[in-house]
Amino acid sequence: MKALDLARAGGRLATGTTTTEPAAAPEAGAIPVLTFVGGAIEVVGQVADLDEAAAVMAAHVQAAGSSLRVGVGAADAATFPLAQALENRLASAPEVVDVVRYRVGPSVGAHTGPGTVGAVYYALPSVSPE
Repeated sequence: MKALDLARAGGRLATGTTTTEPAAAPEAGAIPVLTFVGGAIEVVGQVADLDEAAAVMAAHVQAAGSSLRVGVGAADAATFPLAQALENRLASAPEVVDVVRYRVGPSVGAHTGPGTVGAVYYALPSVSPE
C-alpha cells in the first residue's frame, strides 16, 4: 500500500507498526482512505473515485461528534477538487459548525506524499448557560 510505505519512509509509521485494515482485501485499483490517531494509522475505507473519497472522509469526521470545527487541507492544485468536495460535504453537515481550508505544507507532505488531502477536527467545548 503506497500511502503506508510513504508514512514509514517519512518516519511517521515505525517499521513493524500494526495498522488496522478492513477485513476484505482491497479491490484492484482501490485507493485507501487513512486516519492517523494516537500514533496509529488505520484504513477507514477503500474508494474508487473522488466522490467516494469525500463521502468516506466526511463520514469519518462526522462520526467524531457534534459542534466540530474542521480544517480541510490540500497539498497541491491537483488535489483541490477532492478538497472542495470534502469541504462541501462537511459545510452542510449538522455536526460541523465551521470549516476552514488550509494548505498541506512540505513538513506534512514529506510524510504523506503527493496528492494529499485531509481533515483535522475538534469539538468545541459545551458552554452552559448562566
